[in-house]
Amino acid sequence: MCGILALKRWFISSETVSKSASELVIRGDVTQSGDERFPHRLLLTISSPRAMREITGELSGNLKVLGRNLRVRISARGEQLAVSGTASRVDLAAGVIEQLVELTTAGHTLSASDVDQAARMLLRE
Repeated sequence: MCGILALKRWFISSETVSKSASELVIRGDVTQSGDERFPHRLLLTISSPRAMREITGELSGNLKVLGRNLRVRISARGEQLAVSGTASRVDLAAGVIEQLVELTTAGHTLSASDVDQAARMLLRE
């Protein structure tokens, strides 16, 4: 399990997503969703099955935590995550997901509390 202190150090020291994470996460274009509450939609393709499992969490628990904290809707299908919300929230959620993918590629296992803490830290910035 990845500790909160390790996450804090990671997010403080990581100003940009490293090359390995950017190779694993492909951002699609932000499109209009047609939903007033969640007006924009972004598809993220995560090429690492392990990273996708860690990001999703058991019974999509990590996605629910991210969605609740960032006020977005996130759904998973295959190797894709669909993130819906306001443009700024969709972009923020994508950034959190990219950094969490980087953590998983470094060998960390994510818990719902790690994901919760990561989202809260980025909201404060």
